[in-house]
Amino acid sequence: MSEPIAGSSSAPTAEVDLEGQHDHAVDEKGRVSVPASFRAALALASGDEVVITRHLKDRCLRVYTEAAWALFKGRVEADRTPVGNALRRVVKGSARVARVDRLGRVLLPSALRQFASLDGRCYVVGQGHCMEIWDVAIWEETHHPDRYGELDLSDYDM
Repeated sequence: MSEPIAGSSSAPTAEVDLEGQHDHAVDEKGRVSVPASFRAALALASGDEVVITRHLKDRCLRVYTEAAWALFKGRVEADRTPVGNALRRVVKGSARVARVDRLGRVLLPSALRQFASLDGRCYVVGQGHCMEIWDVAIWEETHHPDRYGELDLSDYDM
């Protein structure tokens, strides 16, 4: 039986919708804390496993629960297009399982940390069914407002 982590609930919510940007840091051993609100929403406890992989297009990592990863893998396995091939080769091929420790941290594999340039400050960002981990400088460069200047946001009142 998994040992509960402070701030986590004992049962998963029916509909997970992770959101928010959390300022965290990768420690000297390559660990990062899963935000308490994410642990609670996902009912993550000490010893639970998550799947960590890279993003196909962006220099960030994606973290899935086992259930969310199984759904993603099912979609990827069924997709015989070039996109499906790329996702199987790169995203599925880079995936690693990590255990949540008693303090709510996960160890990021070295190769994935190097891919995403994670060494120090990072953002853990909710993406609905999963979370992303970004180096702060890469996030600021990738998501600078100028990048979105051509988008018509009038339908979203923004």
